[in-house]
Amino acid sequence: MYKEVKGDLIRMAQIGSFDVVGHGVNCFNAQAGGLAPLMVKAFRTDKFVKEHRNLEGDINKLGTIDWKLVSLADAHFLSEDFADDEDTIYVVNCYTQYNPGADANYAALTLCMKKINHVFKGKHIGLPKIGAGIGGLDWIKVRRIIKRELKECNVTVVILP
Repeated sequence: MYKEVKGDLIRMAQIGSFDVVGHGVNCFNAQAGGLAPLMVKAFRTDKFVKEHRNLEGDINKLGTIDWKLVSLADAHFLSEDFADDEDTIYVVNCYTQYNPGADANYAALTLCMKKINHVFKGKHIGLPKIGAGIGGLDWIKVRRIIKRELKECNVTVVILP
């Protein structure tokens, strides 16, 4: 299922509207523009990089995802043992662009969505208009990718009013 709603993605995530919330980031993990600094503040997404992908500017991060299970009560990282707790959410960094700015690309976005569909099959996913803001992608094409690749997830795209 796919739907678009107007609202505040982070607030909706914080009140438990989704099982998973994702956003686009660059391979330098700068997270300084658009939605990213708000995700850093709410969920500490700048701390998600996995050990084997932690080098800033590593081209191999493009098209990959990092995620953490986060307690909604205090934004602390949890172990996977708490996955069924309704007061938690998976927060996902999607490496949709190499450089900061208008550098997102459709191939990387497609890979990120494929991976989310695989890892979080059956879950309710909350996304912004990923890649279509500062990333520079065309929203109509992005929407098609999301619908095609997240076919086994319940997806809500939250658009700022």
